[in-house]
Amino acid sequence: MLLRLTITLALLTTPLKVLALSGVFTMQGVKFSQYLSTPTGVKTLYKIKAEKQVEVIPPNTLQLDQLLFGTIKNSDVAKNIFHYKNGTLIIPNQATIHFQFAYYFQGKLILERAYGVANKHHFSSSKMIYDYHQQILTADMIFIQDSARNGIVRNKNLLSM
Repeated sequence: MLLRLTITLALLTTPLKVLALSGVFTMQGVKFSQYLSTPTGVKTLYKIKAEKQVEVIPPNTLQLDQLLFGTIKNSDVAKNIFHYKNGTLIIPNQATIHFQFAYYFQGKLILERAYGVANKHHFSSSKMIYDYHQQILTADMIFIQDSARNGIVRNKNLLSM
């Protein structure tokens, strides 16, 4: 009886790192790294550190099929079934980008309300797209602020600046 009470108290006072309710998995303090195998070894493509990761898994396969098809065609569906909140994208030796919301859509990482440093340029953007296969970081509109210039740039690859 005392052991059961001790275990119950320990569970109640220990913060949860993972919570799953009704097919919605929420993880706190997430760290994720994507690697690429090369002939000379393993290369880190990018790292994500986020306060929270949310993933929705439907209870049956029919809903899962519909959901997976929806993620290919609809960014809102993709955004709702898997996303990161309040995190940082690190592209080694190129960029550090902080974001409020990020999700994968059509093989690219979409960052919303992003700001950071890429190739020694400080920037901010309401929405950025990172194509990690081609190592391209773009946005429809980017505000760049550094000692040499200030301004708005359209459709620019920040990693090639």
